[in-house]
Amino acid sequence: MSKLILNNGQLVLEKWVNKQETFKMLSDGSITLFYNINILDDSITKLKTENVCIYDFDANNWITLDDFYTDFKTKMNFPDYFGNNLDALNDCLSDFIGQNIAICIRNYDVFMEKFSYESNILPRIILTQCWSSLLQESYILMLIHTKKGNISVKDIPLFTPKWNIMEMLNSNHGQ
Repeated sequence: MSKLILNNGQLVLEKWVNKQETFKMLSDGSITLFYNINILDDSITKLKTENVCIYDFDANNWITLDDFYTDFKTKMNFPDYFGNNLDALNDCLSDFIGQNIAICIRNYDVFMEKFSYESNILPRIILTQCWSSLLQESYILMLIHTKKGNISVKDIPLFTPKWNIMEMLNSNHGQ
């Protein structure tokens, strides 16, 4: 188990001292919103240097709900018995506890338009898995890219995803 140390006036786990991008994202919750694709790509590059495994998805490729589940199954190497539903997705994500991963979904606004229910439940699943993974000194992050500046992710009790630090002061996010 890692020990807590004082780093730049903040108490952090020793093994997270050189993981500034990760720490920024976790300090605002485990879900971060992005409008600018270049800022998203820069964050992904920084996370990779911090040994975070990135699973990158593009909702433009999801014509059907089966496409969504198949993409997750393929990219995240879910088992053959994966059931193509949110409960099965939640179960399979729990296998990543103990690893440091980030799930990036580009064009989330498209996902929300096509599959409202799933797009509102998925962040709650990932947030819950992140909380469980933190108990194992690991984390699961979610990076949400949207072309709409007024995105609202619902159904996450007591939590509102925040814009990344580079865009948080931009009130219209391209509107």
